[in-house]
Amino acid sequence: MVAAVVFAASCSGDLGGSRESRSIVEMEQSLVLPPEALPLDRYDRFYAFEAGNVEGVLILSESPNGKARSVPKAHLPLERRDGGCGVIRVTYDRRTSTWTSVVCNQRA
Repeated sequence: MVAAVVFAASCSGDLGGSRESRSIVEMEQSLVLPPEALPLDRYDRFYAFEAGNVEGVLILSESPNGKARSVPKAHLPLERRDGGCGVIRVTYDRRTSTWTSVVCNQRA
């Protein structure tokens, strides 16, 4: 069970005005991060859109304002098992408009 505070979405430059970018803005408005996570805008966010789901990887940004972007699934960042919430994996069900998984990385 994921209990947390909903962080306001802060989308920036890379999104443009595409259908996927509008979907990202809408999805992020309902994203609930784990309690140990930082605010959403501190992460660089990569989302891969597929038929019924969106898979995403959120990586703690080196800059104070992370960016959201749509990428092909093959270009999602590789899994890192460093523990903590420096990397968060997410899955969004487009049919039900709900987040089905929001998980901080595991330890190696």
